[in-house]
Amino acid sequence: MKHIKLVSILSLTLLTLGACGASNQEGTDTNTKQETTSKESNNDDKKAVKDIKKTTFNTNDSKELKTNAYNIKITDHKVIPAGEEGNEYGKEAIIAFWYETTASKDEDESDNLTPMKAWMSSFIATQGKDKNLSIAPLNDDSFDETQKETIKPGETIKGATAYKLINEETPVELTAQNISGETFGSLTFDVK
Repeated sequence: MKHIKLVSILSLTLLTLGACGASNQEGTDTNTKQETTSKESNNDDKKAVKDIKKTTFNTNDSKELKTNAYNIKITDHKVIPAGEEGNEYGKEAIIAFWYETTASKDEDESDNLTPMKAWMSSFIATQGKDKNLSIAPLNDDSFDETQKETIKPGETIKGATAYKLINEETPVELTAQNISGETFGSLTFDVK
């Protein structure tokens, strides 16, 4: 009886060790695939940064950011104090931007470009000595659905984004930049 238990335990141990070895082998394959994917991703990132370098930001009247993949035109902006329409639940004043995002006719629909993705990957808002502003909720029902809609090639979709203000005195600087931090221009918005 003891002999059968011993053989059973040894068999179970061998099976477990065998499974660990197979699992470890699979892990190696997965790591290789991840490294390959990571290298491909890095190449895509470099391509994206290269493409983004074709960007222009018209800081004059049109307030339009143009890239080879999409354009963003700022159509309006407004400071909304806490408690007022559009910022009913906020404790701080916000600055809101309304804009139109147009996908290039050559844009690949599989990129799932949305107005929100385009804005967030293109702009940074600061107030004062380079103090980044955080995104704030904007109660504008007309953009709830369109913010997340995929923009088809050549199509334009409206969007809106808001930032919490640090104070209501210092102007906000909206800077267009790419993922590597290269800037393409800035616009200054008075908040008084």
